[in-house]
Amino acid sequence: MKKVIAVILYTIIIVNLVGGIVFFYNNNPPQQNNTNQNATNTALNSSAIIPNISVNNSKSNSEKILLSDLEKHNSKSDCWVSYKGKVYDITSWLPDHPGSADAIAPYCGKAEEFEQAFTGQHGTTQVKKLMEEGTYKGELEQ
Repeated sequence: MKKVIAVILYTIIIVNLVGGIVFFYNNNPPQQNNTNQNATNTALNSSAIIPNISVNNSKSNSEKILLSDLEKHNSKSDCWVSYKGKVYDITSWLPDHPGSADAIAPYCGKAEEFEQAFTGQHGTTQVKKLMEEGTYKGELEQ
């Protein structure tokens, strides 16, 4: 009888240990050694005009967008904006804007006006969100 209880207790302990290890591993995946990638990201981000630009949003041979071309994308159904010299298409995100699409619509196709309104409303707290939600189109050439 004591052997049966001991086997049951050992089984419970082993199951709990294995479960704990699996739980820990799933919640803390091993870190990959991406020192080269991290160095590249850091170098790209530190030289960018806008903080926290991800590598996916920047292009080494960035397309130049004329102010006159930006101004053509001036509606809710085709809304490009410029922030710190970078042009983003935010058309698909407009319906999800917490302040409504109507709050941004007057600034579609704008550079300086959008940047002033954006900074006036959000400061720099939503810059990362702008870059994540918008599709980077290129550098504004004035």
